[in-house]
Amino acid sequence: MFTSDGIVGIEKLRAKIPYELQAWYKFGNIVDLHFFFDIDDYGQDIRCLDITLTDSENRYNIILHLKNVCGKVSFEPYNGFYSGLDIEDLIDNGYEKTKRFHFYSYEMDNDTNVYCEKIIAELV
Repeated sequence: MFTSDGIVGIEKLRAKIPYELQAWYKFGNIVDLHFFFDIDDYGQDIRCLDITLTDSENRYNIILHLKNVCGKVSFEPYNGFYSGLDIEDLIDNGYEKTKRFHFYSYEMDNDTNVYCEKIIAELV
């Protein structure tokens, strides 16, 4: 479900996407993926990942901006994340600030396991 209030823009997704689609595993199809470097508030280089996802019927597209990422991205290009995508907010578990969110797939064929400091979600 879209449960993490820590994701910037999650309120807009909850308001505009029907309740039955408000789960990350419903958005397993990858439309676009972009890896790049950016500069944080302290002038440090950080790795960023922008992923555009869509539901199985291509009704809604969500762009996720993952800031300060580390980990492994792996997926099957034809099927994306199948239905195994999930995002976990680890703030209550005492993780470091830079590893607040865990973006992962629990499908056997995907080995995506990314941690990031911040996620910004927007509906396009």
